[in-house]
Amino acid sequence: MPWTHSLFVTLVRGAGFAAVVEFWTRQWRMALIGGAVVVSHWLFDLVIHLRDLTLAGGVPKLGFGLWNHPTVERRFEISRALGERLSLGVKRHAQRAENERCPR
Repeated sequence: MPWTHSLFVTLVRGAGFAAVVEFWTRQWRMALIGGAVVVSHWLFDLVIHLRDLTLAGGVPKLGFGLWNHPTVERRFEISRALGERLSLGVKRHAQRAENERCPR
């Protein structure tokens, strides 16, 4: 992968996204979560990819190569997607309960 997929550039992108979110919403917690989501993509890629990710565009090349094990890789991806969906559902349920308790 080119330097555009390095951890360094991902951290810069995450910080940039967090800055934009904070600027628009004035909510630093939401900004941190947004930045963390951007960086988490690189961490998931690290697990899935072969040794083609870098820290700053050069060596060492990193990757655990779960691609080589399709059954395990599929289970990982499905579990991650279900976890994200469950997290979103729990948050929405909590927001609805709060809105019913304290209507605006």
